[in-house]
Amino acid sequence: MLNNESSNEAPVTLQKGNPLATPGTHLLPSLLIGVPAIDKEHDELVAELNTLANHPEALPDNDFFSEVLSKLGGRIVAHFSNEEAFFKSSSMPEQEIARHIQAHTEIIEQYSLLNLALMQGKGFGRTEVLVMIKDWIIGHVVCFDLNIKNYLPRNDSLA
Repeated sequence: MLNNESSNEAPVTLQKGNPLATPGTHLLPSLLIGVPAIDKEHDELVAELNTLANHPEALPDNDFFSEVLSKLGGRIVAHFSNEEAFFKSSSMPEQEIARHIQAHTEIIEQYSLLNLALMQGKGFGRTEVLVMIKDWIIGHVVCFDLNIKNYLPRNDSLA
């Protein structure tokens, strides 16, 4: 549910050039799942979030913010489609896949509602929107995507 009232949430703090991230990426190593294509898409999503976070002049009611938000939406939809195609070839249980896909659906719905609200001129604070986007990306990776690791083939050749 979207709430355009002010909140007491802590500001989003994302670092420029995260020193803990793998060189050339925006992701912390702990957020890598081990599927290069999915990890690359996660990195691209975090890069878009960082673009907004690192430009304090980017406000929800200006063109720059709108352009990045639009690009981000396209990337999210494409990423979810790719991830869902990956599930078909994985050993992930159907029930877990269904929960994961439901989470995708909820994020896309929240994204659509945010865009509609912004088009209608409903005031959202910069921090509020950044926190929402961070949850869509980082929160989703932590709560859902990291579980994909449990269903990847094991490399037992190192044993």
